[in-house]
Amino acid sequence: MADAPRAPRPFDASDVLPGVMPFIDPHDHLVPADSYLQDFVLATKGIATPTRLCVWGALFQVSCVLKRDAWISWSPDPFYGNLYVIFVGPPRWQGKSTVIDGYVDHILRSYTKHLPVELQPRKQIQAFHSKVTPEGLFKCLSEPTRIAAKSPEGKSIMIEIPWSNAALIMSELGTFLSKQRYNESLVQKITDLYSCKAEDDETTKGEGKLRVRDTYVTLLGATTQEAIEKNLPDATMADGFLSRVIIVRGDDIVRVWSKPYEVVDKGRERLGRRLAWIAAYCNGEYTLDDSVNAAHDETFMRLVEWTRGHPDRRIAAAQSRKDLHVLKVAMLICASRYDTSRVITLEDYHAAVAIVDDAYKDAFQVTAFVGSTPESKAINDLRSYLEYKHEIERRELIGRFSAKHGKTGIPARTLTLYLRDLVDEGMIEVWDDNRRQERLLEKTHELYRWVGKADG
Repeated sequence: MADAPRAPRPFDASDVLPGVMPFIDPHDHLVPADSYLQDFVLATKGIATPTRLCVWGALFQVSCVLKRDAWISWSPDPFYGNLYVIFVGPPRWQGKSTVIDGYVDHILRSYTKHLPVELQPRKQIQAFHSKVTPEGLFKCLSEPTRIAAKSPEGKSIMIEIPWSNAALIMSELGTFLSKQRYNESLVQKITDLYSCKAEDDETTKGEGKLRVRDTYVTLLGATTQEAIEKNLPDATMADGFLSRVIIVRGDDIVRVWSKPYEVVDKGRERLGRRLAWIAAYCNGEYTLDDSVNAAHDETFMRLVEWTRGHPDRRIAAAQSRKDLHVLKVAMLICASRYDTSRVITLEDYHAAVAIVDDAYKDAFQVTAFVGSTPESKAINDLRSYLEYKHEIERRELIGRFSAKHGKTGIPARTLTLYLRDLVDEGMIEVWDDNRRQERLLEKTHELYRWVGKADG
């Protein structure tokens, strides 16, 4: 798209949302100031959904409306901001369906009415909410999307959009992905579509060869820990799919309302206007200033070293795209600041690192028992035991796991590598002689103290 003209303010003086959060959430520090993310979190303060999930709901919306109209120069093809996000938490208390159905999906269905008429067809969201076969999904993507619109003279017309875009939005992920046999290939197809290919094709029995172009697929789903372990196909948690997905875990009951209430008058309508502003004026190529390039190089090299030294291939593979997720989120944060400069700043990048790190911190605990290796199950058991004990000496920890697992236990050397990862993630502290240590000393009586929950 051509550069947008000088953009008006996204809201006028009568439409300013209050700047003070009416209820403090442990994850409010993750919210970038003066952004759509902040507006979304504020408008959802009256529902049970915690800030951590609301932030990702807002990021998903921005990802959906920007489509392929926003990118970072990459080689050989542009780098786009599409996201795959899954909320995981107990039923009811996290308000997963409330924020997905009542805010994310509702606003995406209606926000285009706030756009200029000529932009409405291009920015329409083609959403899927129910079961679909791999062939059915590809058929929908291969057919031009027909959208009702208005001509410049005000007449009703139908416009065909040739590119292939889809938003998979499932507040109950288990109804979309389950253990039916065809879902294994559906997961593989969704994995492949993540790459935003300029051209692709699929050969089907009924339709023959189906061709798609300029694909852009996003995914937002919600489920419970039990559903992941019992109902979702193992392919859902395979390395290829898992490394592309952001898993956002919610466990604690944070917002306790006997009934939801509206913090901001006509909050969804006002959010729709803001989202439309982003869709209209934040398109084009995004660039990284020099400080961001340097910071991203450091992020990448840390990930490389971490991957090389990790003893569990599955865990390393699942986090292999972390640097790319950070870059996608940084671009989306930049767009969400109602700024048309399209220059990703160090502030944007650091905010993205904090948000992605927070999600990754708990992600592996969610998937450890689905299609996992014995090593993956062992490290999840270790994390759970450390959290349960709160603090424990090294000698006792090594003895406990060697005794419990017998011949398939965790050797002391491997256990040390796992513990180092937990220290790096900020999940445990190391204490020796009543002093906190910056790293493992590997002394018999050193103490490991779980602090994961304190970090949110």
